[in-house]
Amino acid sequence: MPIWGLAELGYQKDQSPQVLQKLSYKEGFMVENGVSEMPNAFVENY
Repeated sequence: MPIWGLAELGYQKDQSPQVLQKLSYKEGFMVENGVSEMPNAFVENY
């Protein structure tokens, strides 16, 4: 998984959430973005 090569800090994450969301969506999860007024926060539901 390429996420280990994306050394991103705290609230400065841009690429890591996208990688996780895409993988989760492909596995059948529903992904909700922008949770708790944080642009990179997300919730997954199966």
